[in-house]
Amino acid sequence: MHSLKLQDTDFLLRTFSVNVYSFIEIALKALPHLEKNSGHIFVTSSLLGEIPPIRTVCLLVHEHALNGFFYTLQEELRTRGSGVSVTVGSLGVMQSLELRAIQDVSESLMGDISDCARGIINSLITRPKTFTYPTLHPNVARFMWSFFSD
Repeated sequence: MHSLKLQDTDFLLRTFSVNVYSFIEIALKALPHLEKNSGHIFVTSSLLGEIPPIRTVCLLVHEHALNGFFYTLQEELRTRGSGVSVTVGSLGVMQSLELRAIQDVSESLMGDISDCARGIINSLITRPKTFTYPTLHPNVARFMWSFFSD
């Protein structure tokens, strides 16, 4: 669906501005304030930003860009000894009655919304580099993709 607009660079520019640049701008403007109090940034991204499926390039270019920027920001802040930490949250499909009504997705591949919320709250306290939910399926998928992507 989204690959149909692959040649439409204006579309990419507009969506990139909203879906990526706005996150970056907010983070960079907040950084001086976060530096004063050893603050924390939690950015949410799609799990698909870690595992690139086909026919989604125009949609997922944003997720990969977000992940790339915030993973790099993590390292830059760490190497300069900043008290600011960054967590990149890669979220997969969540169970909901609405989703089940429109899409046939195996429950074993979906995460529980309440568990995800608890994980995000815990991440705000413990400040890990990444938070992936649901945990088992995405990690297996990352492993499989990295070895069998050809």
